[in-house]
Amino acid sequence: MFEPAGVTGHGDHRAATAAALRVARRHDLATLEWGLQPAVAATLRTEFGVPFSALEGPEVHDVQVDRIRQSSAMACHSSQSTDNPVLRRRLELQGCTERVRFHQVSGRG
Repeated sequence: MFEPAGVTGHGDHRAATAAALRVARRHDLATLEWGLQPAVAATLRTEFGVPFSALEGPEVHDVQVDRIRQSSAMACHSSQSTDNPVLRRRLELQGCTERVRFHQVSGRG
């Protein structure tokens, strides 16, 4: 799921995260949040005028990823990869690193 602000503040991103959290709480499941490093978020905010937020705090980890596989998967979804300068710039800034946080959700309800 996205970090709580939805990375870009997009309503669909926030809604998807809220839904994932509801399910996780209901079933006592852990979640994996995805977000941006502070420097990446700041650069994207400046360059594109979009309210990117950073994933910070305890238990945040930067992990190495395989961009070749990611690129192949994105190519299957033209809405995500065709003429998307924000995505291209984000990937350029991140290199082969993604930021995540494992979170154990508790509380059925």
